[in-house]
Amino acid sequence: MTLRPIIDLRTGRWQLILNPAVEMPLGRGGAIFAPAVRGVRQVSDIVWLGLEHYMDFGRFDRPEAPRGQAHQLFVTTDVKLTNRFALHVGLGHGLTHASDRWAGKVILSVDF
Repeated sequence: MTLRPIIDLRTGRWQLILNPAVEMPLGRGGAIFAPAVRGVRQVSDIVWLGLEHYMDFGRFDRPEAPRGQAHQLFVTTDVKLTNRFALHVGLGHGLTHASDRWAGKVILSVDF
């Protein structure tokens, strides 16, 4: 289970999103602090470019040492396909040994 508040700051063509997420395993183990931050710039009426940083600092009661923390940096683009559909694509690279070396993501969003 994850508690993921969203703090969304916008000014002009810039957007900054902060997600101070807390993950709570349903089995054993304590709560994990796994925040994320996203910075985006609108480059046209339908295209946004951005950077996203996902972090995993480990459990609150036993945080990981820096070498055990996971940090992943993504380059992303969002394209508004129609008034209802948008596509989000990203390519990420791990910044620490505990991170995945490379990761990709694709999200198709639909507005109702």
